[in-house]
Amino acid sequence: PPQPEPVSYPARLRITSTAGAQVTLRRDGRLVFEGRLPPGKYLDWRGTAFILHASNPKGLRVELAGRPVDLAALRPEADGSFRLGKK
Repeated sequence: PPQPEPVSYPARLRITSTAGAQVTLRRDGRLVFEGRLPPGKYLDWRGTAFILHASNPKGLRVELAGRPVDLAALRPEADGSFRLGKK
Protein backbone atom coordinates (compact mmCIF):
# COMPACT_ATOMS: atom_id res chain seq x y z
CA PRO A 1 0.00 0.00 0.00
CA PRO A 2 1.19 3.56 -0.63
CA GLN A 3 2.73 5.39 2.32
CA PRO A 4 1.03 8.59 3.50
CA GLU A 5 2.78 11.85 2.77
CA PRO A 6 4.94 13.03 5.67
CA VAL A 7 3.40 15.71 7.87
CA SER A 8 4.74 19.20 7.22
CA TYR A 9 5.05 21.55 10.16
CA PRO A 10 3.59 23.69 11.51
CA ALA A 11 0.63 21.31 11.35
CA ARG A 12 -3.01 21.76 12.30
CA LEU A 13 -4.21 19.91 15.40
CA ARG A 14 -7.96 19.60 15.82
CA ILE A 15 -9.45 18.07 18.97
CA THR A 16 -13.20 17.48 18.97
CA SER A 17 -15.00 16.41 22.13
CA THR A 18 -17.45 13.56 21.68
CA ALA A 19 -18.14 12.87 25.38
CA GLY A 20 -16.72 15.84 27.29
CA ALA A 21 -13.35 16.06 29.02
CA GLN A 22 -11.15 18.29 31.11
CA VAL A 23 -8.33 19.20 28.70
CA THR A 24 -4.91 20.81 28.99
CA LEU A 25 -3.12 21.58 25.72
CA ARG A 26 0.40 22.91 25.27
CA ARG A 27 1.61 24.03 21.85
CA ASP A 28 5.32 24.46 21.24
CA GLY A 29 5.94 24.59 25.00
CA ARG A 30 3.23 27.14 25.86
CA LEU A 31 -0.08 26.51 27.58
CA VAL A 32 -2.81 27.40 25.05
CA PHE A 33 -5.91 25.82 26.62
CA GLU A 34 -6.91 24.54 30.03
CA GLY A 35 -10.52 23.79 30.85
CA ARG A 36 -13.59 21.72 30.14
CA LEU A 37 -14.30 20.78 26.54
CA PRO A 38 -18.01 19.87 26.36
CA PRO A 39 -19.38 17.46 23.75
CA GLY A 40 -19.51 18.97 20.27
CA LYS A 41 -16.90 21.66 20.98
CA TYR A 42 -13.42 21.63 19.49
CA LEU A 43 -9.94 23.12 19.69
CA ASP A 44 -8.07 24.03 16.52
CA TRP A 45 -4.37 25.03 16.64
CA ARG A 46 -1.36 25.10 14.35
CA GLY A 47 2.05 24.21 15.72
CA THR A 48 4.97 21.82 15.70
CA ALA A 49 4.85 19.98 19.03
CA PHE A 50 1.76 19.43 21.19
CA ILE A 51 1.22 17.94 24.63
CA LEU A 52 -2.37 16.91 25.35
CA HIS A 53 -3.66 15.85 28.74
CA ALA A 54 -7.32 14.85 29.04
CA SER A 55 -9.48 13.43 31.81
CA ASN A 56 -11.30 11.31 29.21
CA PRO A 57 -9.07 10.68 26.16
CA LYS A 58 -11.62 8.18 24.77
CA GLY A 59 -14.09 11.07 24.58
CA LEU A 60 -11.92 13.03 22.12
CA ARG A 61 -11.51 12.77 18.36
CA VAL A 62 -8.03 14.00 17.42
CA GLU A 63 -6.65 14.90 13.98
CA LEU A 64 -3.13 16.05 13.14
CA ALA A 65 -2.62 17.52 9.66
CA GLY A 66 -6.04 16.14 8.67
CA ARG A 67 -5.19 12.57 9.71
CA PRO A 68 -6.94 10.79 12.58
CA VAL A 69 -4.85 10.10 15.67
CA ASP A 70 -5.92 7.09 17.76
CA LEU A 71 -4.97 8.07 21.31
CA ALA A 72 -5.74 4.50 22.47
CA ALA A 73 -2.93 3.26 20.20
CA LEU A 74 -0.39 5.73 21.65
CA ARG A 75 1.66 5.21 24.79
CA PRO A 76 0.99 8.06 27.22
CA GLU A 77 3.75 9.78 29.17
CA ALA A 78 4.17 8.99 32.88
CA ASP A 79 1.78 11.85 33.76
CA GLY A 80 -0.89 10.53 31.35
CA SER A 81 -0.28 13.14 28.65
CA PHE A 82 0.16 12.47 24.95
CA ARG A 83 2.90 13.99 22.80
CA LEU A 84 1.73 14.77 19.28
CA GLY A 85 3.66 16.23 16.38
CA LYS A 86 7.43 16.55 16.37
CA LYS A 87 9.13 15.29 19.50
